[in-house]
Amino acid sequence: SFKFRFSSSRDNWLMFGGSLCAFIHGMAQPGMLLVFGLMTDAFIEYDIELQELSIPGKICVNNTIVWANSSLNHNETNGTRCGLLDIESEMIVFATYYAVAGLLVFILGYFQVCFWVIAAAHQIQKIRQIYFRKVMRMEIGWFDCNSVGELNTRISDDINKINEAIADQVAIFIQRMTSSVFGFLLGFYQGWKLTLVMISVSPLLGIGATVIGLSVARLTGRELKAYAKAGSVADEVLSSIRTVAAFGGEKKEVERYEKNLVFAQRWGIRKGMIMGLFTGFMWCVIFMSYSLAFWYGSKLVLEEGEYS
Repeated sequence: SFKFRFSSSRDNWLMFGGSLCAFIHGMAQPGMLLVFGLMTDAFIEYDIELQELSIPGKICVNNTIVWANSSLNHNETNGTRCGLLDIESEMIVFATYYAVAGLLVFILGYFQVCFWVIAAAHQIQKIRQIYFRKVMRMEIGWFDCNSVGELNTRISDDINKINEAIADQVAIFIQRMTSSVFGFLLGFYQGWKLTLVMISVSPLLGIGATVIGLSVARLTGRELKAYAKAGSVADEVLSSIRTVAAFGGEKKEVERYEKNLVFAQRWGIRKGMIMGLFTGFMWCVIFMSYSLAFWYGSKLVLEEGEYS
């Protein structure tokens, strides 16, 4: 694609392998939540069985809890099942599932980040070379309008931002998107009514993420521009430090440098405030969705009897 036009065929295979690992890794979390639900059901069934058998006069006959002084035929249709659950064996099976999943997630998590970071390093090296080659081909008049210090700052900071965007963050994005999609699919399979209600909360997170993304992108650009100007001042002063010292202009140059840093600081503070606001908003929506799930889930269990 256009965004990865500097990648080679080797980098494409690395990104494909990292994406595949991130995809499988993303499916692991919803899958283990399903396993956790089955494990919880096993505990509940075992506890119900113990409570039923603790009632005086109740016994386990043919894997059904009945009254000792009643016939089995009268009670077996409504009786609680018993003697079928070996809780220790069940927990060993669930523990094995979690151990295997933990090992698998460790391997997949390592390779999804490793492959994307390696591919990003190759592309960043190529971008730096192309950037420097293009700068060297510029006419002399172009350098009169563009400070060398600003160019140095941009070749360092801006390309580092690109590296952050195409390295492990892509793998994490794929992992989380897969978890979301697979989680919704699993939710529809297990209980479509509750999942349909929970989807109604998703637009709030989507709108918030869009707004924060656009805002942070704009503020980051202004912040980098301010840092580039500060770097240009620093490079200009340091390259002519003898002249500056001879005319006693240290204080004036420091003020120039600090002025550009103040602008960068302001944009950085605004970006931090917006990101903090979105983080609080996101967790507020998440906990409110939990309360909605608990309320509506209990309603489905008690009133409609669709879930256990």
